Amino acid sequence: AKSYQSGLVFEGGAGGLTKTKPNTGVKTAAGAVDDERPKTTPAGPVAARLAGRKGLPVDVAFDAPFPTTPGLVSRDYQTGDGAYVLVAAAKGPLKKVVSDKIFAADGKYGSYGAPADVRLAKSENRGDGDEVFEYTFVALTPARRGVRT
Repeated sequence: AKSYQSGLVFEGGAGGLTKTKPNTGVKTAAGAVDDERPKTTPAGPVAARLAGRKGLPVDVAFDAPFPTTPGLVSRDYQTGDGAYVLVAAAKGPLKKVVSDKIFAADGKYGSYGAPADVRLAKSENRGDGDEVFEYTFVALTPARRGVRT
């Protein structure tokens, strides 16, 4: 339990390799009772109250394509596809804020070191303020080998 709280997770393997837990910035707002939520909710509507800037509550709602954990990670374990909520200060263009947060050493894909050769492959503005970014990058495996995704 202490290793989970510190951000280190045991992954097993030779030499007891550990990896860092990604820092998505998701924090439950004070007063929100997250213990009442089931451990995993089915695909569909998800709502949560998060702590925003200066601890102010921010309500988040979205349609999850797969079952969702209390940390707001939605994943299909059969295909490996997934989606998650990312909280970051909006300082600068959205593409830069998103890529800087996701591809940092403590980001979603930085478990064994910051990803390399990060490239924006596609950007789509869907209207209503929604934008979709598709990236290619090289992530490191526990053996420190690069894998292009």
